[in-house]
Amino acid sequence: METESAAAAAAAAGAPATAPKRRFEGGQRDACKVEDDASTCLTKAAKRVAVDTSNDTPTMTLFRQFAATMDAKNDRHERLVKLSRDLTVQSKRVIFAAQRATEAKQRDAIVAQALQTLEDIRQNQIRPMAVDAYSMRSRFESRYARAYSPGMQEYIEAVSFVHYLATATLITQRQLEEQLLFDEALSVSIDLCVSVRFFPVTITDYLLGVTDLTGELMRFAIASVGSGNQQEPMLIGSFVRTLTQVFSLLTGTGIRDLPAKLRVMQSSLEKIEQVCYNITVRGSEIPKEMLAQAAQFWSSSSATTSGPGDDYAGGAGGNQNDD
Repeated sequence: METESAAAAAAAAGAPATAPKRRFEGGQRDACKVEDDASTCLTKAAKRVAVDTSNDTPTMTLFRQFAATMDAKNDRHERLVKLSRDLTVQSKRVIFAAQRATEAKQRDAIVAQALQTLEDIRQNQIRPMAVDAYSMRSRFESRYARAYSPGMQEYIEAVSFVHYLATATLITQRQLEEQLLFDEALSVSIDLCVSVRFFPVTITDYLLGVTDLTGELMRFAIASVGSGNQQEPMLIGSFVRTLTQVFSLLTGTGIRDLPAKLRVMQSSLEKIEQVCYNITVRGSEIPKEMLAQAAQFWSSSSATTSGPGDDYAGGAGGNQNDD
């Protein structure tokens, strides 16, 4: 009441009214800064609020523990979502760069650069996620799969594409996990250090990432025609045909996005086969400088168009929205 009376008197006298001062624990050192992310701001805000727990009942104490657990879970979820988005962006850049390796004389250099970029991605994006995966053990996948899976699927697509360019084979799930081994100790905080074994590659992420690979191979086959390499679409067509036949046996898996991606895989195969057919039948009729435009026309005239679940080029769906 005295504060309100003082403010009213100051306003009547023409002096600016001042709000009562409040004191928080932590002071300016815990103030939220522009460069802080949401989880950091929430942590600093919690430090600034003084909570008297001396009169808490056992029930209140229990619920405060529940609140702390939920805050930690939400912070970890937001951190994984951010890392997953960064992983998606960096993986797409690797794919874009690898798509330029249509000429044999440039392929080795482009693949080597892509492999180095993938190693940087493992250290900068996947390694921090491995800390949470190791600390959570078996609970990690069930609780946070929706947070990190989109980025992992894009990463698997990028790795499998570069692996195909280097070896003309499909990378296996075991090979992917061997690349995600982190044997050395990782410092989590000043007084905590954990030894991270590996980051798990689930069968769901592996299958969905490989199905997206066929779309990249289809685009690479078409680009190879424009570079004068008419043999590459034949090799890719044979590889994608075998892959499609094997994946067509995967029924009743319970993977929600798999049926849509299988339809896109079939569509990519038909486009590759359309290009191969026209190269064989009509390739001699078209000048080399017009092969690129002809290949684009042949693939676009395929009877089957891309359906839901296609990647960032040629389809409406994708692994993750780039918000």
